[in-house]
Amino acid sequence: MFIVPEHVLSARRDELGEFFLIFSRFEFAVKAAGYAKQGKWGEAMADWNAFALAIADELKTQGSEEYEQAAEYISSNPPKSQTYKDGKLDWSNQAGKDSWSAERVLLFRVQGVRNNLMHGAKFLTPESQDAGRDQRLMAAATCIIERLVNTSPSLQKAFFSPAVA
Repeated sequence: MFIVPEHVLSARRDELGEFFLIFSRFEFAVKAAGYAKQGKWGEAMADWNAFALAIADELKTQGSEEYEQAAEYISSNPPKSQTYKDGKLDWSNQAGKDSWSAERVLLFRVQGVRNNLMHGAKFLTPESQDAGRDQRLMAAATCIIERLVNTSPSLQKAFFSPAVA
C-alpha cells in the first residue's frame, strides 16, 4: 500500500482523517441546509456568505468557554496560505475581504485550516516551527464547526443524517 510516512506528517494520521471527515460533512450540511450556490461550471458550492449572515445573530451570543477559546485562538493565530514567490514555496498571512463580517472571517479561517491541510500540503510542510500549531488549529476549527452545526436545526439534521442524492 502506498502511504505518506508518519515522520513527515505534522499531525497524527487519525487526527487529519477525522478533521477531513468533519469538515467535509460540515460543508455538505451547509449546502443541504439551503446555503448553496452554483459554481461557474455548474457545481454545487457552499454559499459561505449567506451562511455567515444566517448565523450572525447566534454567534454574537456567548458560547461555551471552549468555543470562546477556540474562536480566540483561530482569530489571533489564523492559518496561513501557501504562496509561491521567486521560485520557492512559502507561507503568508490570510486576510479575507475587508467587507466581511466577523462571522464570515471566522468561517474563512475554519476553511483556511481545511484548505492548508488539503491543498497547501501543510500536513507535510508546516508553516511554523511550533509543532503543536496544526493540532491546535484543527481542534479550534472542529470546536467552531460543532457550535455552527448546533446553531441550526436544519444544519444539525443534515450533518447527522445519511446523505441522499
